[in-house]
Amino acid sequence: MQGSGTNGSDPEKGFVALSEVCRVLACSSSDRELTSGILEVVRQTLGADVCTLRVLDEATGELVLTASLGLSGYSKPVRLGESVVGRAVMERRPYVVPDISNSPYKNSEFARKHGLRSLLSVPLVLRERAVGGVTVYSTSPDSFSVGDVRLLSSIATQLATVLENLQLVRDTVSTLVSLARAIEAKDPYTQGHSERVTAYAVRLAEQAGVGGQELSLLKLLGPVHDIGKIGISEAIINKPARLSPQERRVMEKHPVIGETIVNSIRSLRPGLFLVRNHHERFDGSGYPDGLRGQALPVTARIIAIADAYDAMTTKRPYRDPMEPTAAFEELEACAGTQFDAELVHTFCSLGRQGLLGGD
Repeated sequence: MQGSGTNGSDPEKGFVALSEVCRVLACSSSDRELTSGILEVVRQTLGADVCTLRVLDEATGELVLTASLGLSGYSKPVRLGESVVGRAVMERRPYVVPDISNSPYKNSEFARKHGLRSLLSVPLVLRERAVGGVTVYSTSPDSFSVGDVRLLSSIATQLATVLENLQLVRDTVSTLVSLARAIEAKDPYTQGHSERVTAYAVRLAEQAGVGGQELSLLKLLGPVHDIGKIGISEAIINKPARLSPQERRVMEKHPVIGETIVNSIRSLRPGLFLVRNHHERFDGSGYPDGLRGQALPVTARIIAIADAYDAMTTKRPYRDPMEPTAAFEELEACAGTQFDAELVHTFCSLGRQGLLGGD
């Protein structure tokens, strides 16, 4: 493979690469898909054979391999100051090694073993703080130009911001999940409900061919679908008997309350319907919007089935739990009215084969 040469400084090449990074940011449905997509843009743009992303674990001072393309069998962490990427991150500046065969840096033996001859490593810097590094390798010597250094540094700046935003989302969702668990902990009959519902729903979604962003949002928002119960009186939530009509009207406000809470997280807004509409019914008789049939998103139809199944198969103050067999029969009796018939069939088939998970 030939090096990038003067093409590395081509403004058009840089514009195309950054535009492609923006496309990946817009289209990716998971952390892994996003980081792998950006690495693929880097690899193709710079004509590299191998591309790696390492993120700094501040607790250990190690750079942990988070994603890689064209490389397998090597995931050992690198300490700051060690190897080329370790020096690039520690010193917050790019490093180019024109010929790895003459490199004095640690771990170069691994690169030689795989026929890699040159490399470029740049730090991911966020507000003057290095948070990781991106490294590209080529099987040809002297493959990376000054223009390549500038271009990879520009992409690394975007990637650092992306990683920070992903961590903020994880931290916020983690806080919401903790809050949801705290709500459930007040009622011994509902502890673990959200996690079980999510596990059932994800299993059904995967079997039904749901993937991409829909599945990612289901995994993120499933555990907090009942977060709105924080706005409902404990006397109603923990009532050891069936709710009165008036109390039920109050309880039915929790999806809208939950939507209001989750709406504050911009990246989760595409999945708000999972919180707002998990009590809708296929025939339009549910709440709060009375959505009907295909107007109700598929993952909302899925979580409604999972939610009902868990409610039926767990103990309540006013009744004993149903056996799974009886719960499957009840779901099937409501197929086409309360629930999507095709999804109910798939769910019950999985359950009878012992493939639902969630325990």
